[in-house]
Amino acid sequence: METRRVNELVNLEVGSPLGRTDQATIRYSYVYRLRSPRLEPRRCYSELDTKGLLLAASQLQWPEEAKDVHESWDRIKTNLISLADAFVLLRSHGRPDKPRWWSRRLAKLLGRKRAAWRRFTTTNGHSRYLQYLQERKTYDRAHSDSKKRYELTLAKKSKMYPKAYYGYVQSKVATSEVIGCIREAGGNPTPTSLEKASALHHHFKESYTMGMVNTLPAHSITTECPLDKLLIEPQEVEKNIEALDSVELRLKCSRQRATWVRLQIKRRKILVLVRVRTAILDGHA
Repeated sequence: METRRVNELVNLEVGSPLGRTDQATIRYSYVYRLRSPRLEPRRCYSELDTKGLLLAASQLQWPEEAKDVHESWDRIKTNLISLADAFVLLRSHGRPDKPRWWSRRLAKLLGRKRAAWRRFTTTNGHSRYLQYLQERKTYDRAHSDSKKRYELTLAKKSKMYPKAYYGYVQSKVATSEVIGCIREAGGNPTPTSLEKASALHHHFKESYTMGMVNTLPAHSITTECPLDKLLIEPQEVEKNIEALDSVELRLKCSRQRATWVRLQIKRRKILVLVRVRTAILDGHA
């Protein structure tokens, strides 16, 4: 799915199972918006005046006898809405997808980077491209530094604000199931969700339709390995034995060579010691 908003989905249908399987198809279409809709203001309950709210509620007229349930509820609903409008004010809030480390400076640098990119795409000049590279490096460095500062502050205040720290860590650690790249019948990759859904629908339609049973691969009810995969030709056996013999011969030669080298080193050391001792004895004599 390419959207998480319910109001963007239209014509959501669940099809019947495909052939003999329990898998069904989901057909949907959604409205693609380049810009997200304007966020509606929310009520700020943290600024609620509880004493004033209770005093105002005591002065209102509430239905005492429930003669008509709908009429009583309409009056209660009207009183609640009037109290909420009077004591729980509406406040504008930030975007839910905006990161915590975002700031006005980052927004300004991002605007400068986008402006430099537009200038480069308009003129295709080398100097414009160098300006864009400089703005991009400046924005990337500032974004990385701001994110690091936020993470360090969150780690230092983890005992004071454990929920914020745990929520941020979970957002980085948690994994989400995503359909990977699927290739269609022609072998081309399917990058978008619509192409993936079409490829899967085509695959299941061909594999699990009653009229196309002959296209399914042959299957076996036994777990034994086929006999043709167990048979080995005599030439292959002799070839493997010769390869093992050659490996063993090389190892044997290498071991003999190492032993001969060690013996030569010991012999030279002994000769040196004998010469030194002879020279010392001759000097004393």
